[in-house]
Amino acid sequence: MSSENLRLFMYGQFVEAEDCNYYSGIVYPKCVPFSVFNAMSTFTVRDDDVWLLSYPKAGAAWMMEIAHHIAEYESHATDVVLFPEFAISEHEPNYEVICETQSPRFIASHLQGSLLPPQLGESNAKIIYIARNPKDVAVSLYNHYQVDTAIPNVKSWDVFFDAFIRNAVVFGSWADHTLYWWQRREKSNVLFITYEEFKQNRKNVMNQIREFLGKEIETSILDDIDKKSVSKRVLNKEQMKEASRFPKQGNIGMWKRVFTKKQNELFDREYAAWIGNSGLKLKF
Repeated sequence: MSSENLRLFMYGQFVEAEDCNYYSGIVYPKCVPFSVFNAMSTFTVRDDDVWLLSYPKAGAAWMMEIAHHIAEYESHATDVVLFPEFAISEHEPNYEVICETQSPRFIASHLQGSLLPPQLGESNAKIIYIARNPKDVAVSLYNHYQVDTAIPNVKSWDVFFDAFIRNAVVFGSWADHTLYWWQRREKSNVLFITYEEFKQNRKNVMNQIREFLGKEIETSILDDIDKKSVSKRVLNKEQMKEASRFPKQGNIGMWKRVFTKKQNELFDREYAAWIGNSGLKLKF
């Protein structure tokens, strides 16, 4: 990055680099345009919206399928779940598509809480946040870096590890992202859940989501939703050639096969500083 771009990066300006974008000290994929940040500041949140928020690689894809199935049960929710920050088509950014979508809308995002629409904290929109232990997130995100051409390439796990603990990866600090919603978990329109809890007891988490969304769904139907979500993920993996390039990433504690002893000790010190006395406890 040039010295001028570095200055703009540090002072909160938008910088379009060759392999990524930068805004307010945070790295973003190339498919996140500058316009999204202005758009989010004026984005109209509806009271019947359902927002699924997470840091990247925290289990949002699986949770999105299940939560969306529950949300759409007898309510005709849209079949399209979009991330407003992405612009797959430069002619029609996702946030514009979402603005034109009929209610009830189901919206996902990896943006830091402070960059989401201000109305989100003032409305009755439902917010589901899924958190995952940062060691497994780091490994999964590193693997994602290897195949996603919209984000910077990294030469090795060691290089990525250093970037992660310095908050120099896409979408910024894991701690800032997670603690923002952890500190708001007591609000009536916020449901804070963890990937580890979901992985170990899906039915319990599904029931939490059902109650949170105010849905009366029989256990047999929840079982069917669970099976459909699992089978859909298997089908998608079979259809996507690049999926074979990913190691199995869903297990809790997969970081143990990747972290060195020195990296683990350093990460534990950083994690303790991140979490402080917040009370957040995650399973590693």
